[in-house]
Order: sequence, then C-alpha cells, then structure tokens
Amino acid sequence: YGYVENPPIAMPAEMAWVFATILFFRAPTRRNNILCGVALAVAALMHGRAAFLAPALLVGCMIPLRSFRERVLSAVIGGTAFAATIILVVVCIFVYDRPGVVGNLVGNTLGGGNRRMFVEPSRLLALYHWRELWSLLWLGAGVTASAILMKIVPLFRSPRDPIVLWSLAYIVSGIVYVAIWEFDYGFFMDWDLLVSGAGGIIFLSALAFTSSRIPLIVIVPFLCGSVASGMAFAHVVNGHPLPLTIAPRATYNEPQPQCTQSGLTRTYFSD
Repeated sequence: YGYVENPPIAMPAEMAWVFATILFFRAPTRRNNILCGVALAVAALMHGRAAFLAPALLVGCMIPLRSFRERVLSAVIGGTAFAATIILVVVCIFVYDRPGVVGNLVGNTLGGGNRRMFVEPSRLLALYHWRELWSLLWLGAGVTASAILMKIVPLFRSPRDPIVLWSLAYIVSGIVYVAIWEFDYGFFMDWDLLVSGAGGIIFLSALAFTSSRIPLIVIVPFLCGSVASGMAFAHVVNGHPLPLTIAPRATYNEPQPQCTQSGLTRTYFSD
C-alpha cells in the first residue's frame, strides 16, 4: 500500500489509554494509576503526537481523588510512569541502533521535513489559521461531533460528571497540538496528524450518544453524513473521486510516473 504514517498505529494505543483512564476512575488504585501513564507512553512511542496528551493524563490522574495531597501524588506517579516508560524504551533502542535513532530523532522529533516544530506566532494569531483548522478538525471528528454539547452543557450544573471533565482536558490537549504544531506540508497533506488530534471530540461525542436515550435509527444518518462529508472532502482536494483500489506512495505534489493515472494527480490519502 505504499507509504503509511504512524498515527494510525498509535490510535489503538491511545484507545488503551482511554480505557485505562476509565478504569482508574472506577477504581483509583496505584496499579491503575501507573497503568494510565504506561498506556499513554506506549501511544507516544508509536507516534510522538500522543505526548501532547500528557496534560490530559495528569488531569485524569487527579480528578477521581479527593484531597489535594492525593491528587498531586497521583499526578506525580502517573507522570513518572509515563516518562520512565519512554526513557526506558529509548535507552534500549539507543543501545541497539544509536546512529539510526539520532538521525530520525533530529529529522522528525525536532521539526520534520521543514525543520520547524511549531508554527510562527504571527500565523498562530491569524484568523485563517484557526478557520481552516476548525473546519478540518470537525470534519475529522465527523458530523456527530456536535453531540458533545449534550455533555458539556450539564457541566454548568452540579454534580459534574468526572469523565466529562477529563474529556474536556483530552479535547483541549488535542486542539493545542494541532494549533501549534508545524505541519510540514499543510493541514491537507498531513491529514492523518490532524484527524488524530480529534480523538477527544470523537470520544466525548460517542459517550454522549451511548449514554443518551436517542434511538439508534436517529444516529445512523449522522454516521452516514460523516462518511459522505469525508469522501466529499477527498473528492475536492484530490480533484477526482478517491481511488479505492490503489494507494500510491505519498510524496510532494509534483508530477511523477505513479501519478499519471486519472484520479491520482495528488496522493494525500495513502494513509
């Protein structure tokens, strides 16, 4: 299938972290506390993008506990488990293949293709940056993303659902990532990174639907609308309907032999 990025591989590990956090909310033990940190570390090792979820990890470690001392201690334990797991794996890889790791570390972790990690401050404050980001982020989360309002509005009343409070930290962490990270070739070509930042929105909208009394027959059209909008987006950016039988190697937007067929003028979607 050609070139495949790491975010699709990191998503299952991120889901494991979500499940570990829910388990910690139900049983806030030290074992589950450490499990949360280790699960997110595995996701971050699959793709560094998940490291931006560390603030949500700390919030999730603190919410279920009552006293300030217990919350701080829980956050320290979860954060230490997260950092220690990453350090241990990186050290092992350094011992195995130090030259290769150093080259990839400098090439990807510290800036990728254009050697720039974060967007320029002037662009971060520009309206077009946020307008484009929001439209693509909501498209990545799907039409059902509006359902998060069913969970956010009740937060203004007591008692507040702790899972929803943590979900907001999850959403904010993802938005901060896609807002400040310098996408090498823009939002459109780094589509996998942008969609992976919508994990919190997808989780909270799913939680809203599954905990509501809305019949399934009402939800199905929204799910179909998400699929249709995604395919429409692919059609517009690709210039043709998205080919479903071939995925050429992703590269720069320039004429190459594998891009001469109709419908393959751009290769943004091989992931």
